[in-house]
Amino acid sequence: MRKITHPFGLLAVASLGALFLLVAGAGAIAVWASLNDTWRHFFLMEQTFATLTPIVLGVAAVAVITSLAAILRSGSRND
Repeated sequence: MRKITHPFGLLAVASLGALFLLVAGAGAIAVWASLNDTWRHFFLMEQTFATLTPIVLGVAAVAVITSLAAILRSGSRND
């Protein structure tokens, strides 16, 4: 088994996967609210988006930072 000495790539993939799931979940909630077409469902959608926004921004920041770190570390590798 290969030893992971620079886990930035793994963290980047994990954070991008989490970001994908969060955005897909928000999209599913938007579709659900549109299909039900009541003000109550739109209000619940807005509350969900207000809760998810800081989480998505944090995960997106982690994804960008770890992706850049993985790119920078791969350029300095002497294999």
